[in-house]
Amino acid sequence: MGHNIVAAGGLLAFNVLCTLAFSRVFLVRHEAMYTEQPELLVRVPRDFMFEIVPPGTNFGSVTYLVPSNLVLWAAVEVVCCSSELFSVAWRFLEMWLCQNVMYGLKAFCMALLPLAVPEGNVDIHDPFAAVFTGRTEEFRMDLFFSGHTATICIVFLFLLEARTRISRNPAAGLFEWFFFVFAVHYCFLCILQVGLSLISSRSHYSIDVFVAPFMAYCAYRIGAAVRLVFF
Repeated sequence: MGHNIVAAGGLLAFNVLCTLAFSRVFLVRHEAMYTEQPELLVRVPRDFMFEIVPPGTNFGSVTYLVPSNLVLWAAVEVVCCSSELFSVAWRFLEMWLCQNVMYGLKAFCMALLPLAVPEGNVDIHDPFAAVFTGRTEEFRMDLFFSGHTATICIVFLFLLEARTRISRNPAAGLFEWFFFVFAVHYCFLCILQVGLSLISSRSHYSIDVFVAPFMAYCAYRIGAAVRLVFF
């Protein structure tokens, strides 16, 4: 199916509605429900990573990791793949679609396994997430699984997609391939950084972080099927 302005507008509207439904409806109700009934939360008796990673260990800020990786991905598309701006915008909408699939999986997992907040939890303020949630205070019970880790994993998977387009780009030379390799390694290191930061701040259990890449891949594959059929 050809990509046009109408299809892009439809996909944009769908993504906005799905993101708002998750952030402003599901998360709010989930937080309110378990704040009033904390006895329903599942408590994790022991987390082996908490014994390995001391609380408060500084692995750097995670606030700007997601937007910085998005900018780097867009740069790879333009510089290395010689993609037109509309094509980059369309792929961003496809990435957002996969993100919304991930939100659906996260909502299911949170409802199935509502985990109690880890002891010593330190909130990580994310001003970009606040744009969609409309809240200044952080959600503390959206634990299983880590959305930050899964988001960067989705960006990583879309970065890997660019390899085929670079190989087909006659203008791609040594610099373009070097930039692509740098971007992939940078994104991978960011996945490690955000995972360790969330564990050290006790914002997530290690199981939240370890499950996130698998869920990101599932969201990526489901999103790919959806965009082929409907968009």
